[in-house]
Amino acid sequence: MSKKHARVGSFSKRSKTDLFITVVKTLMLAVYCYSVFFWGSVTLMTEMRGGYEGSFSPPAWVIAAMAAGWAALTAAMVLSFMKKEITAFILSAGGTAAFLRAAGWFVSTISELLETRDTAADFAQMDREYIWRFFPSLAIPVLALIPAVRKAVRLIRKRKQDTVKKQSEPVKSIVD
Repeated sequence: MSKKHARVGSFSKRSKTDLFITVVKTLMLAVYCYSVFFWGSVTLMTEMRGGYEGSFSPPAWVIAAMAAGWAALTAAMVLSFMKKEITAFILSAGGTAAFLRAAGWFVSTISELLETRDTAADFAQMDREYIWRFFPSLAIPVLALIPAVRKAVRLIRKRKQDTVKKQSEPVKSIVD
């Protein structure tokens, strides 16, 4: 049986792995679109338009951290689909840390305001709503770790095979 028939006849282990990695990247993209792209963009645009007022106006570091996290996570998404998984994981971890630090400020400030002020029943669970908006982004570096580990293992195996191949080659003096 030729190699062509063997490939056509059944799924190879590699194609199943590639399908799994594609599913992981798609999940990562879905979380990114919901938590970072949509809600992060809404929050950044609201601040740029001056929508936060009074005691709920975030300090400059919060907006800078959220914008930096948003940019790093966007770059990580692009890099992950360009098959730069290790770099994408590093960027996603740093971007998520910055993004969640800023999101933590929003959640803690809302919680403090809900405890100290009378609010309408509609706003009683607002801190939990913000948690459900921002904190799913924590799944992005966890999901990005899977393709990064796979890529690292492949690189190590390839380097090991190259070393063995180089060591098993005949010495130039024996060939001559």
